[in-house]
Amino acid sequence: PVCIGLYVLSLALDVGAIFRFNGGLFGLLSPSGRALRVLGSTAPLDLLVGRPWTVLTAIYLHGGILHIVFNMLWTRQLGPEVQRAFGAARFFVIWSVAGAAGFLLSDGLPLLGVGSSHASIGASGSIFGLMGALMVYGNAIGAAMMTRQIRTWAILILAMGFLMPGVDNLAHIGGLAGGWLAATAYRPHLGRPEGRASLLLAGA
Repeated sequence: PVCIGLYVLSLALDVGAIFRFNGGLFGLLSPSGRALRVLGSTAPLDLLVGRPWTVLTAIYLHGGILHIVFNMLWTRQLGPEVQRAFGAARFFVIWSVAGAAGFLLSDGLPLLGVGSSHASIGASGSIFGLMGALMVYGNAIGAAMMTRQIRTWAILILAMGFLMPGVDNLAHIGGLAGGWLAATAYRPHLGRPEGRASLLLAGA
C-alpha cells in the first residue's frame, strides 16, 4: 500500500509527467524526476550532502506503471513466504536492510570511481533480499529444491538486468547480499517468537 500510495502521489505532484512518454513502454505513466526527488529518490550525492535516509525512502518509489506492477507481483509472491519463515517484524527488517544495502552499493561505488552516477528508485533490491532470505531459510531447513529454485530465479533476473537498459544492477546485487546477511543473523532464531529487539528495530 505504501508503494502504491507514493506512486500515485508522485504522479499527482507533476501531472504533466503522465503525458510525457520517456523510455517507451517502460516509461508509461512515469513520474517526473523532480517529483521523485521531492519524495526521496537516492543518488550518490545524497550520501555526501546529508541525505542518507534516501537509501530507505527510495525503496518505496517507482518509475512507471510496469515498474511498480512487476515489483508488487514479486513482493506478493515472495513476501508472505519470508514472513511465515521469519516473522512479520523480521521480514520488515530484512526488506529494509536489503533495500538500503542495494542503494548503498549503487550510490557508494560511483563515489569511489566505479560505475556511473545516477538517481535510483524501486523495491527490486529489497525483492532480491527476500530471495536471499529464502535461500538462507531453505538451507536451514534442508529444503534444497526450494533453495535451488530461488537461486535460479535470482540468477535469471540478474542476467536479464544486465541485458536491459536503465536497470540498477548494483542495487540488485547489494540487495541480495543484504537480505542474505540479515536473514543469516536471524537464522539461529528461526522457529522462535520475535523478540523485543526485532520489534523495536522494525518500528524504527
